[in-house]
Amino acid sequence: MKVPYLVLSTVILFISNFIVRIFGFLYKIFLSRALGETGLGIYHMIFNF
Repeated sequence: MKVPYLVLSTVILFISNFIVRIFGFLYKIFLSRALGETGLGIYHMIFNF
């Protein structure tokens, strides 16, 4: 049985969104350790807008 194109596209988008969120989470951990408390505060102040 062939999977409909819409279902396949939805599954691909769901998996890619999940992977991007995991990488974003890991990046935030790395960034907070690398910049420190003050640097992270400045980073959030700049990229708030």
